[in-house]
Amino acid sequence: MQIDELAALLKRYHEDRCTPEERKIVEEWYESLSGSEPAPEEKEVESSLEKVWARLRETTAGGAPGGEMEAGSEAAPVRRLVPFNRRTTRRVMEIAAAVLLLAGVYTLAKRTGTTKEAPEDTVLIATVPGEVKQLTLPDGSRVTVNASSRLAYAKSFKTRQVRLMTGEAFFEVTKDQNRPFTVETKGINTRVLGTSFNIRSYDRDTATVIALVTGKVSVDETTTLDPGDELTVNKSGNKLKTRFDDEKNITAWEQKAMYFRDASFEDIAFDIANTYNVTLVNASSKKHWSYTGFFEHESIWEIVRTICITEHLDFRSDQGRIILINKN
Repeated sequence: MQIDELAALLKRYHEDRCTPEERKIVEEWYESLSGSEPAPEEKEVESSLEKVWARLRETTAGGAPGGEMEAGSEAAPVRRLVPFNRRTTRRVMEIAAAVLLLAGVYTLAKRTGTTKEAPEDTVLIATVPGEVKQLTLPDGSRVTVNASSRLAYAKSFKTRQVRLMTGEAFFEVTKDQNRPFTVETKGINTRVLGTSFNIRSYDRDTATVIALVTGKVSVDETTTLDPGDELTVNKSGNKLKTRFDDEKNITAWEQKAMYFRDASFEDIAFDIANTYNVTLVNASSKKHWSYTGFFEHESIWEIVRTICITEHLDFRSDQGRIILINKN
């Protein structure tokens, strides 16, 4: 995520215009710093974070009304910042970028329970709604990261381990018989030698879904997937293996295409917000949804119009939101 992208994200957060997923990115990164007492080797990281955050407070307060903070209110949430202005915004965002990067790395260290690698040796990848990012890992493997996702890996990449903290990613893994490639998400370990597969595991999802396109993978060393297999693992660890009909339905999101299968309104609204950064609101009397459809090159308006025709609804636009209403 670049400085300008962070600037836009934090400005939206400050003005209370974030989507739920954007808000989670900002709040989770910083708020996760509180809680458990850091281990001795982690204190240097926490000290650095506090210094950077203190500098951010000084820069934003700048003597402006409301810039004061209550005594003892260290590590205040981002929403306590004073209003942005043209003179300070760029500097604020540079400091904020450092805070978010350090926070993301520190969060990873705390969650995994390890600080064997220095924080600067960990690479954190984060995307915002509407952003799809492609990257090549040090071993040559390629990853396409969906919107509102976060993943991390060691810069050295000696163990070929990736942690998908939230979101969705498609992996095309370079074959290495001596070093299996592992993706960990929500305690689920997917282990491969050389293959291509998709993992979806957003925080809002009730289950993690792993779909294998080529090669072979093992999940938690108990379940093996062949090409065309899709494994759903719920929060209790229960697994259900099925077959998917068409690869393009699995990887549609890479091209900003959208595939819905028996989708609820909440599922549709989430994917539209994730792909187009547009809020969809259901103000109609229709409360129970089970929508199936595939959209490949359509605009957001064409998608909404098609959904409304199918569901016998209408829609209107209001202050950047699309509102579904009953048809007259």
